[in-house]
Amino acid sequence: AAQRRREAAEHQQREEQEEAAQRRREEEEAERQQREKEEARLAAEREEEAQSSKAWALRTLDAGLAELICSTGSISELRRISLPFGDSLPEEVEPKHLGARREVEPKHLGSWMVWMVHRLSLDDPTMEMLDFSGYEVPAPEVEPRILPKLLEALPRSTHMGRLLLGDCGLAGGAFPRALAAAMRPPADRSAGPGCRVKSLDVSRNCFENEDLQAVFGALTPASDCPLEHLRVSYQFSDQPVSWETYQVLHNALKHNTSLRKLGMELNDAHWRDQILRCTLRNVDRARKLRWARHLKDQHSRAQSDDLGSFIGR
Repeated sequence: AAQRRREAAEHQQREEQEEAAQRRREEEEAERQQREKEEARLAAEREEEAQSSKAWALRTLDAGLAELICSTGSISELRRISLPFGDSLPEEVEPKHLGARREVEPKHLGSWMVWMVHRLSLDDPTMEMLDFSGYEVPAPEVEPRILPKLLEALPRSTHMGRLLLGDCGLAGGAFPRALAAAMRPPADRSAGPGCRVKSLDVSRNCFENEDLQAVFGALTPASDCPLEHLRVSYQFSDQPVSWETYQVLHNALKHNTSLRKLGMELNDAHWRDQILRCTLRNVDRARKLRWARHLKDQHSRAQSDDLGSFIGR
């Protein structure tokens, strides 16, 4: 009888343990489903927000004004157009700081984007920066007068030094490859110096590893690359930065002497060491060149002063 009671107690204990394990599994499954629902909801909200922002740029694009802007063939003609946002960057478009998310919805955002890109295509000498950061840019197939025209105009631009496209909802695939191709120096030097952008920001977009590798192609050929600052951090991607991506970047930087600032998460200790060595080498090289120019200017001024005093005697 005592043995039967022990067996019954053990059996009951096993059943209670199995029931507790089953409850834990059910709770974990419920929590997993809840997390998936929450993630799906957040993803839908982000997608809705992105589509809403892109739609806002399209809704605020005046078709007649955009056609009039694009019909001009010179800066003087463009300046004669009466613009609803004035002859400079509209106040409601200006960010609080560079790269900041814009919290306002400008009344003429689409028309302003077309106007800015057309200024770039005309190589406006007063245009030193193009800053779309914080605004979703319409897809190339939807509005060809913004992104496709921007890429076409980049190789002919000789004055713009900063291209800021952070948090613009840019998708990977064709765009990063076309951007890198537009920023490379032309094979035919008689066609001009090519793109002279020194600062590029494409952070907080939707680039995968292959897209980042394509962007790093803009760092070659090393001898003609003008790029000094590059930001590619915080991409909306499920993929961590791969070994191959670090390797492509390092191979590009081994012979590149211009890039001095890199905005990117370097989570791998080996590649962080190798890549930072390259950027520090470029910083040191730039410092030496500045010092050499300073000494040369001092020498030229001293020669001018000696010549002036000799003529005075």
